[in-house]
Amino acid sequence: MKSILVPVDFSECSIDALKFAAKAAKASGAKINLISIIEKQNYYFLGSDPIAISPELIESNNMHDEQLKKEIRLKLEKLKMSAFLKGINVECKVGTCLKVYKCIIEYSRISGSDFIIMGSNGAHGLSKVLIGSNSERVARFSNIPVLIINGKINKLETVIFASDFDKESYKVFPFIKSFAECFKADIHLLKVNIYSHYNNSEDSELLKKFNKKYNTNYKEVIQNSPVISLGIQRYSSKIRNGIIAIGTHGKKGLIRLLLENISEETIRSSVKPVLTVNLK
Repeated sequence: MKSILVPVDFSECSIDALKFAAKAAKASGAKINLISIIEKQNYYFLGSDPIAISPELIESNNMHDEQLKKEIRLKLEKLKMSAFLKGINVECKVGTCLKVYKCIIEYSRISGSDFIIMGSNGAHGLSKVLIGSNSERVARFSNIPVLIINGKINKLETVIFASDFDKESYKVFPFIKSFAECFKADIHLLKVNIYSHYNNSEDSELLKKFNKKYNTNYKEVIQNSPVISLGIQRYSSKIRNGIIAIGTHGKKGLIRLLLENISEETIRSSVKPVLTVNLK
């Protein structure tokens, strides 16, 4: 971790994420890129004809956005002076966009960030079914690791790496390992079996092979469950001061609908923070 991007909307959950990012930055020596985003109206989506919009309304909206930017910049500068950010290199940015998650991902590229930490209080009801939350979309489309925090993290003691431990898991683990080492946290290797695919002896060999590869002795756990995401939740609920780490394929469109998206379901249902690392 050299550069951490933290989106904030000044809600409690986004400040919790920033506080944890500060701990990560102090542990790793990383800088923090702080961004707050103004979501602009999409006139096409609202059913308005952009050509028919009066110049006066456009000017009024632009003036409102500029005023809002000034106010947000002041709030960011005040936040930058917080005691928990003392000694950390923090850069502030205000962005405007039609889609918040796209702005976050684009700015992560522009700013050279290699890690995103963001808060989420989750999407609920119909909005959850139709569009999900911005945090889920960032985790799905980001090429860099994303940590979704849904509450205060006072202490990090355990990182639960949930995986099938095939060859792709070796691609994402180095970041997870270095992240855990920053906090001197233990790592648990978790393999979840659904009921139709029980083979604990084979899974045990997979976990042993993984430990041998890294010359480590991490705790090896095999959890049986009807649904993989449920198995992850059941095990993680037993662990205090832990987070879940998982690989994601970043699938889009129809292929995403056809495949079980374990990472997104874990983000939605988890009461613990979830770290996703893209398998690309």
